[in-house]
Amino acid sequence: MHYRIPWLFFGLLSVKVFAIPRSCSLQTTDLDGFLSTKYDYIVVGGGTAGVAVASRLAESGGLNIGVIEAGDFHLNDAIVDTPGFAGQGIGNQSLDWGFLSVPQPSLESRNILLSRGKLLGGSSGLNLLAFGRGSKPEYDAWKTFISDSGWDWNSLLPFFEKSESVAKVPENPFANFTLDPKSFLIRSSPRSNGLNGPVAVSFDSIYAEPVPTVVQTLNSLGIKTNMDPRDGNATGLVNSLLAIDRSSGLRSYSPIGYICNQQQKSNLHILTGAQATKVLLQKTKSGIQATGVSFNFKSQSYNVTSSREVILSAGSIQTPQLLELSGIGNASVLANAGIQTLINLPGVGENFQEQPFQIFVDDQLQTFFGITQLFFKATGTGLLAQQDATMAFFPLESLSSPERVATLIELFDNANNTGAPNSLQSLQSVAQRTWLKSSDVASAELIFFSRGLVDPQPGESYITMLAGIMHPASRGSTHINSSDPLAPPVINPQLLSKDFGM
Repeated sequence: MHYRIPWLFFGLLSVKVFAIPRSCSLQTTDLDGFLSTKYDYIVVGGGTAGVAVASRLAESGGLNIGVIEAGDFHLNDAIVDTPGFAGQGIGNQSLDWGFLSVPQPSLESRNILLSRGKLLGGSSGLNLLAFGRGSKPEYDAWKTFISDSGWDWNSLLPFFEKSESVAKVPENPFANFTLDPKSFLIRSSPRSNGLNGPVAVSFDSIYAEPVPTVVQTLNSLGIKTNMDPRDGNATGLVNSLLAIDRSSGLRSYSPIGYICNQQQKSNLHILTGAQATKVLLQKTKSGIQATGVSFNFKSQSYNVTSSREVILSAGSIQTPQLLELSGIGNASVLANAGIQTLINLPGVGENFQEQPFQIFVDDQLQTFFGITQLFFKATGTGLLAQQDATMAFFPLESLSSPERVATLIELFDNANNTGAPNSLQSLQSVAQRTWLKSSDVASAELIFFSRGLVDPQPGESYITMLAGIMHPASRGSTHINSSDPLAPPVINPQLLSKDFGM
């Protein structure tokens, strides 16, 4: 059964919140224990991917795995765990790195917040819980950059399924919200869902009152409902799955799924509150080899070594920062920061991309305040166990006339005629241009929220629409400008710097 109720924005920042307790077998390692262990692999960054990689490596009991994570493990933190509070951690210094871009000329020289999760679990503990996939051509394009045939949709799909456990109930009610049978793009039941993976995934069981109206309005504009957007065609109007465990009503994210809910692995050692500052490199006859990591813990510097590999999983901002601090990157950038170049690799920190969104807010809905945390704490259900999940993904042909599409493709070509042949950017441009003409790949997205996202006022109700570009043409960079490993990098995404994005 699905319930439709009026929605509200209630003063999340002005009320005391309570966490539903959950147990976890994870025991993070103390400093002495971490330093005294001999590691086969060291994973830098215990985020969305880092925790998953470390956990999978530790499944081989003969290997010792070390994880270095700058943030803390926020077990039983209501802001992290409660789906209804998703987004409240953004800008919170205990949860968010809070990176700022340099002033962006196309955005009135504003510094743009670039949130990244600073906690065990990374941004999987900070994001808004949507759990989806791209379209098949987007993954197949990876073959452009690597000859290994294992990097395409068909090869990756089994691993997508292995990572998730999709609940059979609640079911997706959008078939009932979509009144016209002709308004279905895909009506079949999902065929590509994993059922036994570590991350618990589900549909909402409660939907805000405007959702059926939003569905039917978009249908009337020609945007068809896609009941199975995870099977290779992610376009159309979709009800996104969410990383919510319906057995508890709480967020399911990497440390919960890959560690807490698994048998304790004595060979997995996680040190939190430790920020990696440098990869230790050693010259050998065959080249330069990573042998360990330097890290900062409570204002002191320490080294730890690995016998096999160092795996950098510090995200799109801090992975290039670590490489440059270690002497791997553009030689001129390193020289300006006072770093000796060990490997001149000009691509480090380049090709930085970020999705810009336009926000539309309406505050004409009826206010409704009949929600209590006590109900959520007692049952793990109710509005606090839900998150908005109505989204639409538009191929370019569904947004514009053929003449306008041709004009946009010309703008795209003009924006991408500067890359050297066979460079990373030129190869990306070939793939993106193909997507612009595809009916199976989205060029823009629309996300519906039944609450205010920008300066909401207590006692008021809102709906918000986010409109964004899926594959921007703008490219920027992130680089160090200091040898200080704790100084934030200089991030310039060059948002909306190309006419195509405008």
